[in-house]
Amino acid sequence: MKKSISKKVLYTSLGVIGLLLAITEPATHFLHGGMFVVYEPILLEPIFFSFIALAVSSAILLSSTEETSRLWWKKFMVWFAPLAVIVIASGTDGSGYVWLPRTDLSVIVGSVLVVITLIFALVQRFYYKVK
Repeated sequence: MKKSISKKVLYTSLGVIGLLLAITEPATHFLHGGMFVVYEPILLEPIFFSFIALAVSSAILLSSTEETSRLWWKKFMVWFAPLAVIVIASGTDGSGYVWLPRTDLSVIVGSVLVVITLIFALVQRFYYKVK
């Protein structure tokens, strides 16, 4: 049985979210001894929020056809993913007065991703329904 791209991305995203929760959760401090605390605000939190947005987008695409999902990957994510990485990487490490921190940028870019995915899925559904 062939799995769709959306299912694979959803399962991978949920796995990464679970791993990041295990790494950053204070209750699991005994496992890693706090060696990831330094990387939490600059790397782990932005990745965590980005994968949450990717999981929600994949869940939205599960209700659409496989053709819509492939079209989303080929036409939208090809340019959005590198742009999102550049925008998130350009954020500050902590609190900045000129530019937002990486975690906030990750939440904003993730929210934009979910909204655009929802609009894309609805437009494709009604577009293919009319044809």
